Amino acid sequence: MILRWALHFASGNSLFTGVMMLIAVWGIVSFTRYRDFKRTWRLALMVAVIFVVLSATPWPWFVYAIWLLLLGLWLWSLNKSANDEARSKRRSRLVGATLVIISMVACIIEGLTLVPHSETANHDVMYVIGDSITAGLNEEDILWPTILAESHQVDVINLAQPGAMADSAMKQAMNIPADAEGIVLIEIGGNDLLSGRSAETYERDLTKLLEHASAPNRTLVLMELPLAPFKNEYGQVQRELAAHYNAVLISKRAFARVLGTADGTLDGIHLSHTGQQLMADVVWNAVQPLYGATIEMRENN
Repeated sequence: MILRWALHFASGNSLFTGVMMLIAVWGIVSFTRYRDFKRTWRLALMVAVIFVVLSATPWPWFVYAIWLLLLGLWLWSLNKSANDEARSKRRSRLVGATLVIISMVACIIEGLTLVPHSETANHDVMYVIGDSITAGLNEEDILWPTILAESHQVDVINLAQPGAMADSAMKQAMNIPADAEGIVLIEIGGNDLLSGRSAETYERDLTKLLEHASAPNRTLVLMELPLAPFKNEYGQVQRELAAHYNAVLISKRAFARVLGTADGTLDGIHLSHTGQQLMADVVWNAVQPLYGATIEMRENN
């Protein structure tokens, strides 16, 4: 239960929960005698704010500042309307509606990261760069790259190494032939985050890694990290670099969904056999269009 709640925040889904609670509070104070429910709606509003702020949604800090400023203005206007003046009530309702609309638009924009990409290609092979999530803990583990390759009869080369970080993963990238075409999937950053490395260091190292891995006739795929509260900068780095290098971004929500599945992990992080199968499905949904004609030819033979 604790792990599921932690992943609710790490996946960013708490943003949507918090905004739904905010909408409910706005409805209560706008269309009912809200002073009769003062303690209830204030508690609900406090929880909503906590859910939004701790979602670690990778927005710039000024976006959070604007949102909190609007929230403060709304609370101030509610206090001003306590004397039942019609003009004050209308102003309070308008400020609250503005906050709700902005929050809903933000949720829609964030939700678009869940939409599958439409990019297609005709690659023959996928190289996987990663840490112990992909490399496993034991030699006898059947890893998700192997499951994906065998299930869909495609070529996957797993270069992942336990303990890898964005800087040390360069060794894996250097094992990809310079003239090789194909998909390069990068699952890196968890160890950087857990080791306390700054977002600036992670950005520098990940930029070098992506620069080395990118080449003509290659498609980069980047797995977004589930984030701890207040680690928004890591998410910003991944999304900005994914856009810069035109990489396919696998949403952290898909990643967190695997980690949060019953029996999905051995220790809350490393994948069990069930988790390996689920991760293979998540990755396949993202990379299937990139194999394109290769799959069609094999199905026809």
